[in-house]
Amino acid sequence: MASVHTGESLKNTVLSLSLHVPAVGETISTYAYPKTDMEYSGSPSGSTSGINFVSNWYHGTVTDLYPHGMGWITSAALAADMPSLGGCSGGPVFSEHGGGGVVGINSAGIEDDINIVSLTSAVLDVTFFDITIGQDHHEHATIQQLINSGFISVVTTQ
Repeated sequence: MASVHTGESLKNTVLSLSLHVPAVGETISTYAYPKTDMEYSGSPSGSTSGINFVSNWYHGTVTDLYPHGMGWITSAALAADMPSLGGCSGGPVFSEHGGGGVVGINSAGIEDDINIVSLTSAVLDVTFFDITIGQDHHEHATIQQLINSGFISVVTTQ
């Protein structure tokens, strides 16, 4: 995994997937926006007048693997001792042996220091409907089909 430091910007604007499943004890990192500030003005219900995005890197260690999911997460997942703050959900998760690709997505937090990560290897059958890629229209396509067509890149790991 490339060396990153807390406070650095995420340099890749397009991310590759990694099908690597991190082992217990492996270091993982996420890039998230948990301290974003929204300013409201106008009516009592508020209308957004400004957003200050505050991103950061958060790091932790895999503590448990859940190949069949856990709780309401029904796909393969892992737990990590990594900060789980509001605004981290949906953020990409990388691992030290993931080849620089996204190995998971922040899905849930337990208290403030346990993060549940859904593994990207579990989403290959997710289907998108009525999509256009370049000039080609598809009634439906799975993530695996998009990988096979070269639309989504997957890094190889050792």
